Amino acid sequence: MFNALEEVFMGDLIPLIDQTYRTRPERENRAMAGLSMGGMQTFQIGLKHLETFAYLGGFSGAGGGFGGGTFDPKTSHGGVMADAKAFNDKVRVLFLSIGTAEGERFYNSVKGWRNSLEGAGIRTVFYESPGTAHEWHTWRRSLKEFVPLIFQAPVAAASAAPVARGISGTWKAEFDTQIGRQKYTWILKQDGATFTGSATAEVGGRKREVEVREGKVDGDKVSFTEMLNFQDREIPISYTGTVSGNEMKLTREVGEFAKEDIVAGRADAEAVAAPPAPANPEAAGAREGRRGRFGGPIVLGPEDKPAFPPPADGFDKAREGIGHGKLETVDYESKSVGSKRKALVYTPPGYSPDQKYPVLYLLHGIGGDEDEWRRGGHPEIILDNLIADKKAEPMIIVMPNGRAQPDDRPGPDAMATAPAFGKFDKDLLNDLIPFIESKYSVRKDRESRALAGLSMGGGQSLNFGLGNLDTFAWVGGFSSAPNTKPAPELVPDSEAAKDRLKLLYLSCGSTDGLIRVSQGVHS
Repeated sequence: MFNALEEVFMGDLIPLIDQTYRTRPERENRAMAGLSMGGMQTFQIGLKHLETFAYLGGFSGAGGGFGGGTFDPKTSHGGVMADAKAFNDKVRVLFLSIGTAEGERFYNSVKGWRNSLEGAGIRTVFYESPGTAHEWHTWRRSLKEFVPLIFQAPVAAASAAPVARGISGTWKAEFDTQIGRQKYTWILKQDGATFTGSATAEVGGRKREVEVREGKVDGDKVSFTEMLNFQDREIPISYTGTVSGNEMKLTREVGEFAKEDIVAGRADAEAVAAPPAPANPEAAGAREGRRGRFGGPIVLGPEDKPAFPPPADGFDKAREGIGHGKLETVDYESKSVGSKRKALVYTPPGYSPDQKYPVLYLLHGIGGDEDEWRRGGHPEIILDNLIADKKAEPMIIVMPNGRAQPDDRPGPDAMATAPAFGKFDKDLLNDLIPFIESKYSVRKDRESRALAGLSMGGGQSLNFGLGNLDTFAWVGGFSSAPNTKPAPELVPDSEAAKDRLKLLYLSCGSTDGLIRVSQGVHS
């Protein structure tokens, strides 16, 4: 299999590309990468033809296969890595990546390959995609991290020698967060055991200026904070870690929202840094005490167990021979927001104005919009199948935009729109529900209305649903985010809530750092 592909690549494809396009034919201008099996092929072929390739990348794929064992770089692949220095001089980037939620076989294979390489002195760039499995989320992120590293001029490694000026100076870091890749520039000034400064934070092309507070230095230990304005309150972002020469290794905690391990480099260092590996969230993906993407270590309690058996295969796949509902986008006037807004509406198979239907209002997450559920969740398929199997009553699903502001598109800085999520209840109650009930044949009693959502939308559903039990009798939060109010505020009168609620549904993935929110509400 590999031999056939090797022959096609070396004998046909590369010559065709070089003849058809204006390419640079030198090996330093040729890279090869692939995902899963393609990652294995990349190393099997690329390592055999280092006269052709200078950059190699395997996304969820390793050169030794998927057995999970280690290998000996000195003898594997024809001994091409036996001389580590010679290999490092020739191969400019050897990139490996894996999702932290991938199966043990894949994870152990890639991690074992990387450990063996490093043990033999082979220079690698290793990236773990936090919270993702053997899927396109992992591979898109891997490509994003790999491409900036290739076709760059060789540079010297950074010096790790102590820097006499302490922490004063300009520092830079880039790292992935739940709202996208962030770029930070800190300008710090040390005075004894304390320091002050400012920072510029950039995500998606938008910048915000922040003040560095409570800066402290104790030997090689460093800590400081900044404040984030979120839904009319300030959330502290804390940094703790160590400084060594031109590098700071920091743990960044955004309240209860997120926790990332990042590396900052001194921007004004005399030594030039080598192409950096992406901020390595390896601690976030440790197989023991693993963290989810959004928070600290996950601890499952005795009640954190499935309430239902796993769904049958194909529950979210379109089926032939059954009725299919209809999706349509509608516009409605929102006096609360002061603009015309959009919502996506699912009507069940056989929808008829002669029949009255219950309505589920289904909300998206912080980076989404009214189309997010259709793009990623396919509720129309799930409902078609459930209705066909007589496991769900025919219902209408309304998927609105939960960002209650005139410009309600997610934009490059999703977090900047967070306050608008807290104001969506007025639009929902005063504008959207009346519009739906005037346009569609629906039941208008509270027992015929449900509210549910994912992540930020899960928090909205719990806040607005439990806060308006005269409107909703069914409430669900899927991986609810920290915008969820504390339980005493959600349910000030538990007995009254018991009487009025038909269902309070909480769910979260067992490897999702947001599980702490659902655990708190459940407790």
